[in-house]
Formats: sequence, structure tokens, C-alpha cells
Amino acid sequence: MDATALTLTITSLVISILAAVGTMSQAWWARRASVRTFKVEVLNGLSSGSAVVSGPRVLSEQSARRLAEQGFTHPMVGAMVRNTGALPLVVNSWSVVLAGGTSLIPLADLEGPALPHQVPAGGCQVWWTPITAPMKAAMKVFDSAAVGDEKFRIRVEFGDGVSKTSKVM
Repeated sequence: MDATALTLTITSLVISILAAVGTMSQAWWARRASVRTFKVEVLNGLSSGSAVVSGPRVLSEQSARRLAEQGFTHPMVGAMVRNTGALPLVVNSWSVVLAGGTSLIPLADLEGPALPHQVPAGGCQVWWTPITAPMKAAMKVFDSAAVGDEKFRIRVEFGDGVSKTSKVM
């Protein structure tokens, strides 16, 4: 084999390898773009009636006192859905899941868009509901930790029947 033929063979091999890597890369990106990925997080906050302050998972007594002085006295729980995929997703409902597995489904006083709601690709949406006296009573009845300990999760039901539960708050 002369030098020209060897050079052409090696060049052809390099081009073939680059083409194969390029094709696999395109297939991987196409698959990644079509997969629906999302994150569900539980939020806690305090409401003044016109705004919600959401901060660290457990507020110090000093922070809670300072916020109460400014009118933030009503405890709230929220569900945040972050669409990290390339396709929109539909949120049908959300619920608060207690430590024992019992779900509390907020029916009234919801802050956020009406359900079902479509979250666009790359978008994020939050829904809030007050932690009411009946909700606190239910948490104690169903053997959940005290509300102050924030031992609950959020479950979100999507339009295709899939559900996702957040990590424990």
C-alpha cells in the first residue's frame, strides 16, 4: 500500500467516525428534547392577605416575629412545578400529602391559575393555599407531624395521568 492510499484510508476512517458520533449526538438531543422532565417542590410561606413571603424551609422565631409585625401572619403551603423539558405539560391537580400518606386536596382559597393549567417548556408555576384550622386538625388526626415541623409533601397530577410527589418538606 502506497502513502496516498494509506492517507485516503485513514482520512475515510476519521470521517466515518466523526459522522457516526454526529449522528449519535443528534439522536441523543432529539430524544432529550422529546422527554418530558419536571420538578415538583413544596413551598411554605406567610401571607398578609395581599402577598406571600416564602423563605427558608424553617423560619426562625425571630424571623417569624419580624414578619408578623409586618402583617404576615397566615401560614401558607405552595406547590411549585418547574417544567425542565422541551414539551409543555398540563397540571390537573395538586394535593398536600401527610406523613401517613393521606392527601388533603385544597378546594378553596387557591392562589394561582385555574386548573387544569398548561406549563410551557422551560416555565414554572406556583399555587398557594392557606394552612387553615381544619387542615391543621386533619394533620393531627392522620398522624402527621405538627404543622410547625412542616412534615408533608406535595403531589401533582399531570394531564397524562402521571403523578409526581415532592421530597418531604
